[in-house]
Amino acid sequence: MAEPIVFLTSLAIILLIGVLCTILADLLRLPKILLLLIAGIALQYLTLRGQQILVFPQEFVTNIAIFTLALVVFEGSSQFKFKDFNELTIKALKLFFFYLL
Repeated sequence: MAEPIVFLTSLAIILLIGVLCTILADLLRLPKILLLLIAGIALQYLTLRGQQILVFPQEFVTNIAIFTLALVVFEGSSQFKFKDFNELTIKALKLFFFYLL
């Protein structure tokens, strides 16, 4: 019974730190991703009596990584306009054939 509570508490702590980093980035006018990356790296080194405080199962981390990758690809592809895509395709094909020759 204690393990799910610890897991959910760890997840809530990470989400809270992410929200605080986002607010701090807005106040300092820094890129949000910079503070989030620094916070993520710093969380790795948090220990209590020689053990890491935040530990997640490998399957959970893998699933979150795949889900995040899908969101990034979807959001990136939703920003494309067909006109821009057409222009970029022609330039890419010209460059491809130039290097092919």
